[in-house]
Amino acid sequence: ATNILGIIADSLVIAMYAGPLSVAREAIQRKSTDGISPAFTAAGLVTCLLWTLFGFIIAKTVIVWLPNLLGAICCLMQVGLFAMYGLPKSMAPEPATAIAVPTDKIKQIEALEDDGRIDEAPCTAFLDDIDEGDEGDGGRSPTERVLLR
Repeated sequence: ATNILGIIADSLVIAMYAGPLSVAREAIQRKSTDGISPAFTAAGLVTCLLWTLFGFIIAKTVIVWLPNLLGAICCLMQVGLFAMYGLPKSMAPEPATAIAVPTDKIKQIEALEDDGRIDEAPCTAFLDDIDEGDEGDGGRSPTERVLLR
């Protein structure tokens, strides 16, 4: 009974790690890894490698090391896809967004600096960034400045 349970568990482990490879063909055709989870791939690779080592060194049984070795191979194939096509687009950083900063808020910051109630260095850099946005203000009113964050 233990061997049957082990074989069933091994089959499920192999299916779990081979599952993402079903989209490998699509990834190659699209030249994109969208649909393959980098986190699952990394976690699967580490887990499979550790269980494979455990199966070889400590348990010394094929029921432990074989399915995990196959799982590691499947994860390495996914890593190869990431190496060829990069990370999914969903993981790409979002572009900077612009916010409008009214002139009265800028004057409040300058007043706090002049009174010595806040440190001047971060605020000066903040205001310098705002001043740089004046040239291409996209038709904003003179009372607003744009700060890119």
